[in-house]
This record gives sequence, structure tokens and C-alpha cells, in this order.
Amino acid sequence: MSQEQPIPDEKNSLAPLLFLVDNTVEMISPKENQGRDKDDDDDESIRRLLSLSRQATPELLSASPPYVNITKLDLPNCGLSELPLGFERAFPNVRILFLSQNRFRQVPAVIGSCRQLQMVAFKDNNGVLQSIHPDALQPQLRWLILTNNQLQSLPDSIGERCHQLQKCMLSGNQLRTLPDTMKHCQNLELIRLASNQLDEIPMVLLQHCPKLAWIALSDNPCLSHVQNNNNNTASACASAVPLLQFNALDWQEGQVLGRGAGGVTRKVRWQDQYVAVKEYGGAMTSDGLPETERRLACAAAALHSPALVQVLGETPPLLTLLPPDHGGVAETEDAPAAPLSLVMEYLDGFVALAGPPSLESCSRDVYHHGTASIIQMSVEQAEAMISKLLQALTALHAVGICHGDFYGHNILVESTNPANVRLTDWGAAFFYSRTDTAVAPYIELAEIRAFSILCQEVYQHFVVAPPPPSNNSSSSSSSEEQKTAESILLAELIHYLDEGIAKANNTAAKLAAAAEKEEKDAMATTLITFEQILVWWKQKQLAVMATNFAPTQDES
Repeated sequence: MSQEQPIPDEKNSLAPLLFLVDNTVEMISPKENQGRDKDDDDDESIRRLLSLSRQATPELLSASPPYVNITKLDLPNCGLSELPLGFERAFPNVRILFLSQNRFRQVPAVIGSCRQLQMVAFKDNNGVLQSIHPDALQPQLRWLILTNNQLQSLPDSIGERCHQLQKCMLSGNQLRTLPDTMKHCQNLELIRLASNQLDEIPMVLLQHCPKLAWIALSDNPCLSHVQNNNNNTASACASAVPLLQFNALDWQEGQVLGRGAGGVTRKVRWQDQYVAVKEYGGAMTSDGLPETERRLACAAAALHSPALVQVLGETPPLLTLLPPDHGGVAETEDAPAAPLSLVMEYLDGFVALAGPPSLESCSRDVYHHGTASIIQMSVEQAEAMISKLLQALTALHAVGICHGDFYGHNILVESTNPANVRLTDWGAAFFYSRTDTAVAPYIELAEIRAFSILCQEVYQHFVVAPPPPSNNSSSSSSSEEQKTAESILLAELIHYLDEGIAKANNTAAKLAAAAEKEEKDAMATTLITFEQILVWWKQKQLAVMATNFAPTQDES
């Protein structure tokens, strides 16, 4: 084995062939390469590449390409900077390709020749990935992950070809703008653009993509005036959380409740009660920066909505803390003391409403999976849960906060009473200006689409076709009784949302074609809002109550 060397020019037929074994570069020298059959060289390159993957087995490695049974290829942190010649022929049926934490300078053209490829990840390629070859992007692509690189632009081909694209993860790059061709990404539902260099809100997406429901935009120049403005109600709320002393917390148990890209949450004792303490990390996530997530969680909690997690205070990060007899907090040059851990209410007996999207479902949550399988929900509980979430979203957008990741897997419900609900995970959230009438209605519209999808999923999975009761379920109603008690109110809400979103999409298309700013602003104010939805919902609830309490003909 030799030391790592520069990547050879693939056009030079005598250049050394590069392989990596155990993250160390191994070469076949030009001298060794002379006289070898080119097909043999290609096959050997493919086999050595395969040996690095998590799919490698002795049987596979002893076989020759093509590997028609391989549909997923996982090659993280292998030091790769290019793919071998013949890659597309060797893996003709690969659908999922993970090449994160490598050394690619460009997303290579060859992956565009993999006609079954639907999911591609080049996350965190050591700060060297700067571009995408236009031919790397093809029509069948559904899920593209390019988080934490140095991309400065996207090729026009992303809109010209990727008409099936549903999820696009671009946070942590250097993008200043998006190509106009992305208006053709009509199936795009989720995009992450946090921590880029966007000078303007990407209206090409907000106005033209009728399915866009989940968006992250924090830490971009186009929103810095809102994010850093303490006169802004939401931003000011983020600075109003009290600082708690570390020695007031009993860390002896410290049970880990959950780990995510943004940090670790532990169960800790404080003032004779249990609390949840989330320690925020500093690394870029697919949604954005953990510090921004912390600020948004504080701002949301300050709204005191029943469906938003209560924040009790914050503490300095654990790594900078000394035992209480040494003063409690240590501040060093390398690790300054800063309030990066949140102390929140502990939600005992709560479980996630759904599991996160799978590789197959792409942008849709997976229901009745894991802990969510124990949830039994009556019609009344479903309606109460939706009502509280609607009130929370209305309150958030009233002060210019977009959650950005309004999914069932980010909603916690009490397993014995799902009407008791909390919206969590602020990693994709961002502040925006409510006074910017050219932008604000579109941001709100995207989150309304996410709310509509959740309503449909709750109706489908818990009302129309609820799961069979679990052994420990405390619900008194049977599955059959729940089926016959379908919620007319939820059904009407879904219909109302469908009509409102369809009308808004039509208006957005007209707005994009409008020439005058005054005309655009006037039309934008006609888009559906959470406040309108909440008013409609309460009126419907009152109408149902009036009907229930109205005297029957016999009583009158």
C-alpha cells in the first residue's frame, strides 16, 4: 500500500488505477497496468470499489460484474474522488447511492447513466465538492442529498430533467441563487436551503412548485435582517429564556431520550421534577445549524401555545462545565461558556405520531411503525389534536415563524390520550418577515400544504382505518366503532384545504406572470392563510355543537 496520491486523469490510459482499501489509497502502477486487458482492469476496479461498500459479501466479491442484484450501494468515508469506468454497466439496477464524506470535487456525470438511480447522497465531501456535472442529473431522480459542501451554483439540468424530484437537500453550501429552470420541478415537496448565500428568497420555487410543503431557509443573507432583528417579535422572544445554573440540575441519571443530527436530549432532575435537556451540537445538519434550532425553539415556546413544548430555561454546554465546588461554569479560549442547552418540559408517556419517511416512501411518513403502533385515537381525540396543531401553526406564522418540517414524526402525542400533543424539532425552522407581502403568503402556503397532508394522514390512518387495538390500549371504543364514527368535521376540513390550496396554486401561477408589483402584492393577499383556516374550523365546530344541542322534534 502506498501513501495517498493525486487522482490521475482518467483520459490517460497509462495512468495508475486508484483503489482504496481501509481508507488508504492503493495503486496499480502504469508498469503493472501495461499488457493488462482493459476489461479486466475495469472489472478489477469495480470489485475493489465494491469491497469498500457495506453491501460487500464474499460471494459478491468472487463474482464478476455486472451485479444485477445490487440496488443499494453505500460507500461513505472511503476517500473516493471519482468512480471507476464502467460503473453504470457494473451496477445497472442500483437505485440508491450513498457517497457521503468522500473527496469528490464534482458530482460525476457517470451516475446520470444509471437509469434506475432514484436517491443520491454526496453529503459532506470534505469541503471540496464545488459543482454538479449537468449530465449527473436525470429524470428518474427523486431524492438528492448534497448537504455541507461548497456548491456555488446548480446546473440548469436540475429543472430541465429532474421532473420527478421530490426531496432536495442543499443546506450548508454557497448557493447565491437557484436556476430559473427549477420552476419545472413540479413534484418537488421538500427542499433544504439553510446556511447558503441566498440574496433573495427563492420565489422560483415558492411561486411555481405546487407541491412544495417543507422548506428550510435559515441563515441566509436574504433573511438576516429578520433573524438578527430584536425588534422582531419572534426574534426577541428567542432571547428571553432564563439562564439556569448547572448545579441546579441533577445529572446523576442523565438517561438519553433521543439522539438527532442537532444534538442529544437527556432526562434530568430539576427542582423535584424531571425535565428534558437538549444539548445542541455545532455541526451542520441537513436542516441547518443547531444554534438556529435552539433560538427558534425558544421563540416558539414564548408563544405559550398548548401544542408547543414549554422551555424552562437554558444552560451552558456540558463540555464547558466544572463540578459545582469549582464554581460551576468554566470558560476557556477553545470552549467559551454559552447557553447552548435547553431545559424543557419532560413529556412522560409521549410517543411520535409516525415514523420518518423511508427510502421507499421518500417524502411521506410511515405510520403504525415502532412506538407509534400503540397509538389508539378516537374521532374526538383526532379532532382535538388537529385543532391544537392548527392553533399552534396560526400563532407561529402570526409572528413570522415557519416550522419547515411539519411532519407526523415531529409530533409527539400522549399514548393514552393523543389529544395531548406537542410539535417538536425546530431544525428546519426560520424567521421571516410578515410585512413582506411579496413573500410571506407563499411561505405560509407551503406550510399549509404540509398541514393538509398531515390532516389527510391522520384521517386515513386513525379515523377511517385505525390500527387494531393493542393489548395495553385504554381506549374504550373498538376498532369497528371507530370506523363507523368517521369524522365529518375532519373530512370537511380536508376538502376545504384542498380547495383553498388549489385556488392558491392557480393564483400563484397568475402572480408569477403578473408584471406590476402592485398587482402581485394585491393578488398575494388573497392566498389562503392559517388564520382563515382557524376561523373556518371554529365556525364549523360551533355549528356541530349547535346541532348536537338542538332539541329534537320529539323534545320540542
